[in-house]
Amino acid sequence: MRTDLWGVLGALLGVVLAPFVFLGGLLRRARVFHPDGQFFRGRVIATPASDPRVQRIAARLAGCVLARLSASVHAGPEEVPDWLGGGFRFRADAESTAVAGPGDQDVLVASLESFGSTQKAKRETDQHDYLNNTYYTVAPYLVDGVGQARVRLVGSRLGPKTGPRSERLKQAAAAGEAWFRLEVQPRGEADWLAVARIELDGPTELDMPSWYMTPFRAGRGLT
Repeated sequence: MRTDLWGVLGALLGVVLAPFVFLGGLLRRARVFHPDGQFFRGRVIATPASDPRVQRIAARLAGCVLARLSASVHAGPEEVPDWLGGGFRFRADAESTAVAGPGDQDVLVASLESFGSTQKAKRETDQHDYLNNTYYTVAPYLVDGVGQARVRLVGSRLGPKTGPRSERLKQAAAAGEAWFRLEVQPRGEADWLAVARIELDGPTELDMPSWYMTPFRAGRGLT
């Protein structure tokens, strides 16, 4: 019942906000949220887990992934205070295409743990380095084999580097050092359980207008 209530509230909020987001996009001539970004191809490697609850979902997520990393609001190359975020599509096949296929899974994350901590999260986000942050889905998921859980991605945190964040990410990927650890926190528990490691192999070119992500695309067991 509680899950159904959250679904209804989310739908109502979407209806209220949609006209403002649409108008903002027209005035800006770009997406209101995550207007600029970098596409990367990668792979998902299941983490050996002692907890049997995560073994099933880890196996289902393993394989190919496409990722888009971006600032949440600011458009342009300037690295101003902002939340960073990512859209990760777990692919059912190895094709690099912006069009989702059957069995694909979308996971959208931002350097924001909850809507009640927006300003604190903006201050604490390292806007110079995608890999030096922790990203959350904000809303909980129903995870196959786990139940209701929070989901986050922890960056590889490579330490001080120079250059713009776009180049840092490319260099880290070329060196095999660009990765995120996907973790879930089952409802009512304190510990985060490691599920898989998302390794970015390198940049890829995708058709931006065709790249449409939704948290309701749940082909791999995260709903």
